Amino acid sequence: MQPLRAHAWIFLTLSDEPSARTDMIGVADAIDHAVPTREELQDSLGWLIANGLVAKEGQAYRYTEKGAGLRSDADQRSGTAQAAWNQVEKRLQQIAQPAQSSDEIAPEDYDRAVKAYEQWFRDTYRLLTGK
Repeated sequence: MQPLRAHAWIFLTLSDEPSARTDMIGVADAIDHAVPTREELQDSLGWLIANGLVAKEGQAYRYTEKGAGLRSDADQRSGTAQAAWNQVEKRLQQIAQPAQSSDEIAPEDYDRAVKAYEQWFRDTYRLLTGK
């Protein structure tokens, strides 16, 4: 996946409240039916933070005022997650891009977040299907 496409994808995984990596992985899967790699997460989060769209709070992430404005605008201009993704990617292309920055995520932290998401998914599937 191209870097700005990945940045837009990860940007859309946040909510109005600080978002944990496990939640972000789940939303990413819902948007694209894929779990972001550790590199996609850390590179995108680093880029979004460096550009003032996202702030880190402990182990969670939230929109800055600038990021919340972009998200609100994308939501208003699009009716689907894919349309919002395209809208955000288009807007990110207009941002002066600083040198690539990364928000380092330890491999064990990434693995823990993915496993927590997978467990949630299995539990929810069983609950909904009775299987």
